[in-house]
This record gives sequence, C-alpha cells and structure tokens, in this order.
Amino acid sequence: MFFIYSISGLLTCLLLFYIVKYAIKSGIKESNNSIKIENLSSPTIKQIGLKRKYENGEITFEEYKKEWNNN
Repeated sequence: MFFIYSISGLLTCLLLFYIVKYAIKSGIKESNNSIKIENLSSPTIKQIGLKRKYENGEITFEEYKKEWNNN
C-alpha cells in the first residue's frame, strides 16, 4: 500500500513540476513578445510633432487620434 502512495505522490510531483515549468516558459515568451512589440512601435517624428501640437492645444483629441493612426 505504501508503494502505491509513494508512486502516486511522485507522479503528482512530476506533473506539477512540468506544469509550473511550462507556465514559466510561456510567461517568459509572452514577456519577450510584448517587449519586441513595444520596441517596434516607437513613435515617428511626425507623431512626436503631433503629440506636441495636442499638448499645446493646437489640435483636438479626435484630430490627434486620426492623424496618429494614419502615420
């Protein structure tokens, strides 16, 4: 009887180990993907100028959003 409990305990530990390992790997991959996306979406010079205009009150938010998405 003890043998069955020890084998089931061992299998449970191995299963939990691989689940946690997979979760950590997936989290790292997702984190790396979001970092790459952030680096790729850096604003252009036009977008920086647009932001300045919006902050100075020269254009409305709707105009700002429309122009930002066009660039």
